Amino acid sequence: MSEPQATEERDRQILTLWPLLEAELLNLSGWVKLLGVAHMIVGVLQALSVVGLVVAWLPIWLGVLLFQAGNRAAQVATAHRPQDLLETMRKLRLFFVIQGIVLLVMLGIFVLVVLMAGGALFQLVRHLPETYY
Repeated sequence: MSEPQATEERDRQILTLWPLLEAELLNLSGWVKLLGVAHMIVGVLQALSVVGLVVAWLPIWLGVLLFQAGNRAAQVATAHRPQDLLETMRKLRLFFVIQGIVLLVMLGIFVLVVLMAGGALFQLVRHLPETYY
């Protein structure tokens, strides 16, 4: 297949898929906004505690990212603005990158806590009198 024919075939496929993509983005936008609002509410509730105040900005920021992605997805579908699709994907990518980093940090903290608890338990057992075991 020659280059112009391949380009025409690709364009035809895009034109066929675009209405389906718009419909899916419109459906997605509501759920993404709902998750965004939920993240923001969790962040506000965390901010009410002294300890949560330190990390409350993170779920609020993630919620804003999701809400913005939801708005962009709706704009793609309703205003037929394909350039907003790229911005939607960028917002979602940033959300998932941040979530992945948070997951890795939390796993690292978990491993440290387990190792420290194991070490403390070992020290406790080591100092028990022999009559207890």
